[in-house]
Amino acid sequence: MPELWYFTADTTGVIIPAYTGTNARAKMACIDYDNLGTYAAAPTLTAYGDNTHAAPVAGTQPGALSGSPIVNGHATDTSSTSYLKMNEYGDDQTADPAAGTTGTVTVTSGTAGSVSPGAAAWLANWQSCQGVIQYITHRRTPAATTAGKIFFVIALFTGPNMSLGTLTPVITFTYSFV
Repeated sequence: MPELWYFTADTTGVIIPAYTGTNARAKMACIDYDNLGTYAAAPTLTAYGDNTHAAPVAGTQPGALSGSPIVNGHATDTSSTSYLKMNEYGDDQTADPAAGTTGTVTVTSGTAGSVSPGAAAWLANWQSCQGVIQYITHRRTPAATTAGKIFFVIALFTGPNMSLGTLTPVITFTYSFV
């Protein structure tokens, strides 16, 4: 499906207009932060089954939480990685990245633990979003009292062994301030 939407409520959706169904565009989703605080560490991006942030159980279907089937993945379909994948651009900045994402995203994409993009680059390989099992850590701690943006792209797969229902995974941006 060559469209990407985000929802802020059940009936309030916004299409992300730059999405073309390819990785040729850079402006997909972004975290836009102001200059009023100072990060204590590099922020992370991942997904959980719901807003309680309970630990995912890799490969387990259906899972105990509403978004668990997506986040947990399935042993056969995803090699126990999440059905939700993400790529992040490695610099916090004020302008859009110059180019779209790199690498090929597949249903089995993902590496155990944390991955980080390089300077002024997208991750070479997409990461699975599976709580603290598989996640992205931003390349660096953003500069103190400086506004910026962190760009990221998501891809959602489904599979024949994924439990059905209303699935609501929670994409989580974790940060701390000093």
